[in-house]
Amino acid sequence: MGGDDVRIVKSLSATPQLSVRLLIEELHTVNKSRELADANDKQTEHVLWCIRALRYITGGVDFCGKTGHQFGASELEKNRKYWLYFKNKSCAPFFALWPSRGSEYIAPKDAQEDIINQWKKWLSRRGRTDQYVPLKEPKPEDWLW
Repeated sequence: MGGDDVRIVKSLSATPQLSVRLLIEELHTVNKSRELADANDKQTEHVLWCIRALRYITGGVDFCGKTGHQFGASELEKNRKYWLYFKNKSCAPFFALWPSRGSEYIAPKDAQEDIINQWKKWLSRRGRTDQYVPLKEPKPEDWLW
């Protein structure tokens, strides 16, 4: 993961209420099912870094979404399903990383929409009053994956 991106996320935590609101406004669904480390799709990476920043600034708040997607039999779809459901068998995170391959598997669109809506609801209920405490010395899997 890029050092500049990590520094930017840490600097955003200095103004958490404003940063969280702006980051949630930036969230939108992406059409990709996988992003490779060297693919450099700026639009997709921007959304994934917004999710990472939200996780970091909020002290680890994260959401997962339900999907009606039927994962296919291809190797890509098998790996996607495996990594998306690696931590939680009942719902998928916005994305999940296969660390040794640098492959980020992205949730199906309906799960992405569910997660975005959960962030918006969280913001309307708690976002303005939350006592934002960013993650302290987090492990990469706590917010980057």
